[in-house]
Amino acid sequence: MAVSDIQATVLANSGNTPTANSVEDAQRYVAASIPKDLLKWSQNASSASTDGSAISFTSTDSIIDVQRNGYSCKEIPLSESAFALSSSSLKKATSTHPVWYHKQGAVHFAPVTDGSNAGYVFYVDHSKIDDSSDLRNIVINYTTSKEFSRLASDNLPSFSSITPPVSPTLSDKEVSFSTAVPTYVKPILTLTTFPTLDWTLPFKPVPPVINADTSTTGGAEVDTTKLATAPTYLPPVMQSPDWSDVENWITTEEDSEMLSSRVQAIQAQIGEYQSRLSQSQAAFTKENTEYQAKLQIALQDASQANTGDGSLVGKYNSELQSYQAEVSSIIQNNSNQISEWQQENALKLQKHNSDIQNELNQFNRDNNEYQLELKISIQNAQLSESGDAQKLQKHSQELQDYQLAINKKLNQLQNIQHYERESDKYYKWAQSEIQQYIGNNSKMIAATMSQNQQQRR
Repeated sequence: MAVSDIQATVLANSGNTPTANSVEDAQRYVAASIPKDLLKWSQNASSASTDGSAISFTSTDSIIDVQRNGYSCKEIPLSESAFALSSSSLKKATSTHPVWYHKQGAVHFAPVTDGSNAGYVFYVDHSKIDDSSDLRNIVINYTTSKEFSRLASDNLPSFSSITPPVSPTLSDKEVSFSTAVPTYVKPILTLTTFPTLDWTLPFKPVPPVINADTSTTGGAEVDTTKLATAPTYLPPVMQSPDWSDVENWITTEEDSEMLSSRVQAIQAQIGEYQSRLSQSQAAFTKENTEYQAKLQIALQDASQANTGDGSLVGKYNSELQSYQAEVSSIIQNNSNQISEWQQENALKLQKHNSDIQNELNQFNRDNNEYQLELKISIQNAQLSESGDAQKLQKHSQELQDYQLAINKKLNQLQNIQHYERESDKYYKWAQSEIQQYIGNNSKMIAATMSQNQQQRR
């Protein structure tokens, strides 16, 4: 990934061109400081495991997801791996519910992978936080901070090479006086070791498997296998009465007894049909009552399943908030350690600079006194030997050069203090942008989850 723009900007900020390793350190820092759920855009996939082999992965902090044949694997501790691989265990992993565990610097799958069930590890690729990333300014600020720290360390002056000049040996008429040659005593600066930061982040919560994920309607569906057969009403078949025979007995034969007999037979036929009609209706009513009861049970089950989905989503949302809070706590704790380290060493540097100034003031006073005493002694002795005068002039020049060298080193110390201030400024900018990115994206994720939950209801 291209980082040339980042390097150019750091050069403009600090005057130093950072190495590729320095930029990579900053990319890793940004990736470790932001929760993985907010860096899914930088996701990358490992090479595939198709023969039961594990995938080398020293640290699991950057892992977003592990999949086997497209199914997301649930992480388990190493102590449960034997159960997941045992065919006689209730915890045995299956092809649709695979798991993974970390062992000896590698990700292992259960069930193991094969040619038809490839395994992959999806992880945060820190190298994607490059010139084209929205997080490039954080990388720039963090790298600039480190470059200023390196400048402060590399330019820390050493006073060991500066030694005061030796007083010359003069003739019998040498100048003698009691004032000693002034010496500059360099204050000792001891900085606190940079704190060891703990970037062991918690495991992110596993999203729940809910009915809405498998339903075609977006919620729990009615289990039609629990329903009885829908009732069907079958009316009885009635044979049509023979009214022509009745008409014959009325108009032709005029036989009232036969007419009465025929009418009674037709009425009996109608009565039988009415009885069978009542039986059909009673049977239909019974079947319909049973069907309606089982339908209500199925509807109630589906409603309870939807309620369960809401509880699972709510529990996952609570776990996600706890995860984000814990990650933020780790980041804040590390930031506090770094801030404490910077404040402590800033005070030490401030005291060191004050000690340097005090020593310099004392040196200047002693040197002025020495120069004055030297001039007085030279005048009083009225040296006749020109060689002694030259030696004294040379010694005086050496003293001036000595003082100039001391002042030059002190100016370098002032530059170091400037480097430390710039380093602290850019580091705080990087921290502020990280917190802002986490805050903005966390609110967006929470709003999206809330909206999805309301839609499922």
